[in-house]
Amino acid sequence: MIFMVNRSKRTISFLVLLLSIAFVLFLSIVRPNLNRFTPSSSLSHTAQLRQDATTSHHIFQNTISHKRSIICGKKVSNPSSISSTSAPFLQPPWTTKNKSFMIVIGDDNMHHVQTNNHINAILHAMDYAMDHNASLALIRNGWAVQVLRKLFRGDEGDLDIKEWEAKLESNLDVIIFDRKEHHDYRNHYNCTAGGSCPKIQFMSGDEMYYYHTTSNLSSVMQRRDRILNFLWSHPTTSTSKKSTTSTDPSIVIEEKQTSNMCSAISKSLPEQYVVIHSRWMKKNGCLKRLARLAHWIKNKTNVTIDHEVPCTLPPNYIESILRSRGALHYPIYVISDGLNTDIIRSLQNHSIFGNNVKTVPQDISWVGGDMMLGVLSSVFIGTPISTLSGNIARARVALGSDPKTNILSPKLRTDRKSEWINSCEDPKCLYDVRFLNHYVG
Repeated sequence: MIFMVNRSKRTISFLVLLLSIAFVLFLSIVRPNLNRFTPSSSLSHTAQLRQDATTSHHIFQNTISHKRSIICGKKVSNPSSISSTSAPFLQPPWTTKNKSFMIVIGDDNMHHVQTNNHINAILHAMDYAMDHNASLALIRNGWAVQVLRKLFRGDEGDLDIKEWEAKLESNLDVIIFDRKEHHDYRNHYNCTAGGSCPKIQFMSGDEMYYYHTTSNLSSVMQRRDRILNFLWSHPTTSTSKKSTTSTDPSIVIEEKQTSNMCSAISKSLPEQYVVIHSRWMKKNGCLKRLARLAHWIKNKTNVTIDHEVPCTLPPNYIESILRSRGALHYPIYVISDGLNTDIIRSLQNHSIFGNNVKTVPQDISWVGGDMMLGVLSSVFIGTPISTLSGNIARARVALGSDPKTNILSPKLRTDRKSEWINSCEDPKCLYDVRFLNHYVG
């Protein structure tokens, strides 16, 4: 009898031990997944959104998945699942926020250059701040904030401008303030009360545009993908002609009109289509710049790219690219600077795909709308000497497109002289100064 009781006790103890082990294993599996798949609604509190950089980086890395997101009413495969309506605004993983040293841009007059030069100057300024362990500040009514507000205001038309600025500051890791506020900046950190005075350095847009980071390409691409994913997932969709208003009377917005980035993305637009960017420039500028860039690439990497076809876009070149990517019968939209209409006419006369070649109507064609059309395309054919082409290509990769569907720097195959291929299909080439020189983004 005693033997039976002891045996029962040992059996119960063994079962309890097994259950304990099973429970520990269950927690080890479930708890990380609970953290991993926390709904964005649980991150709605400001304190949670503005968490430290390490936690933000952990959350971002663990939520990467190619989910379908909606941008301009079109489904895209988005690697970080940032949609224009439900994105959790997490602080980037590369935050600096060094209060003792601040780089300021946007205070100079950089309105003499085009939109995409502005974009690249902003991105390079972020690199400069990182490389010099500094915070980056943007002047509120300066060119940098104006271009970001014009292109990436989002579809939240009633969103207060201060809320938009807060989201921008959090996701781009920048500070936005008025021109007059930088004079009071030191007071915010008790400089006059004996605290250490922060160093403030104003940089021109041109200086930032030509700045090349010392970071390795993998780090640059990681930073860019996160930033570009956020920006291009929040395109401006308002077409209001009224001034943007704010509940804060101290904020004055000079911009009188915002433009619709989705202007060329109609409901009838097919899911799969091709965009070709024709950038001719005045006085054969495309050919001259491309020749210099081709020489640069050959000298720096020993890679040969064609020094004409990205500018002239001959039909046999386009046919080869489309055929190799199964896009020969896709609709083709040409965005251009309008300086060489013979290129478009030649494409429209092609016996196979000519009838598929279209141009964007002038009433909806503008730099932002044309870029968005290219960003959401299935195949993009551009030119490496254009910052517009480069920014479309980088945004496409950041939103989940296959890098092989970006064709900027082609060359003929050595074994098949009629077949064109990319000289570099590694997405890092889009950030490599050896390939793009100062056209890099």
